Amino acid sequence: MQFPFGEFKSADDFAAWAQVSENAAKLEVFTRRALAGEMGDVTPEMREALEQWLSIQKTKATIRKLREKSTELAALAGGQSTDLSLPERVRRCQRLMEEITDAMLDVPEPDRTALFRDLMPARDLLRSLQADGD
Repeated sequence: MQFPFGEFKSADDFAAWAQVSENAAKLEVFTRRALAGEMGDVTPEMREALEQWLSIQKTKATIRKLREKSTELAALAGGQSTDLSLPERVRRCQRLMEEITDAMLDVPEPDRTALFRDLMPARDLLRSLQADGD
């Protein structure tokens, strides 16, 4: 299997290259094609490494989305969207909380626990909103 993105002097050079989102996207397409057998034979060791890399990329993407949703939830629960009625804010917060909780099931430990800890202040705000609405 030949790597189509050029030669890298070191693993650090490759890692730096792969951190650029455009390059990471190209690498993900290449990795999926290699795992599908489109790039020739892949050794068992290389297959394992490619699968692990894809898993890590999926986790990173999920964590990014979770952080965005958590930020949105905190802003909404904190009243930064003042044009919404209290019942509507509570409904939207509950929907976001459900989406976040469901997505967290795909995040491995210890990242999941850290994300849940980050979510607790927004959860507490939501509880106070619900109490205000009662």
